Amino acid sequence: MAELMQRFKFHASPRAGTLLLALLEEGLAGSEPPQALIAVPLHPHRARERGFDQGCWLAERLAARLHVPLVGARRLADTRSQRGLDRGKRRGNLRGAFRLEARLPPRVALLDDVMSTT
Repeated sequence: MAELMQRFKFHASPRAGTLLLALLEEGLAGSEPPQALIAVPLHPHRARERGFDQGCWLAERLAARLHVPLVGARRLADTRSQRGLDRGKRRGNLRGAFRLEARLPPRVALLDDVMSTT
């Protein structure tokens, strides 16, 4: 699984992305679907470095498959990488970094380009 995520994140592998999308959809099967999806946006600088915004790519396709709205979000700050930070430092690093473009329903799913600290 880690190799699959690495290929998607750093090598823009469409096959890896399609597989991740299928796994996300399978993981949500049998449970009450979210009322909306939110993609954690990359800063435009980081998106240019990677070639695209992976979380947004996944969220757009999953929202269409689940027939739920995609709530837009903007990245306000180009934060440092979360890699190597513990949970507390990750939260502090991201404080104030995002702005939502709409109010949220009670049940949302948040999509990022990687799985990190829970």
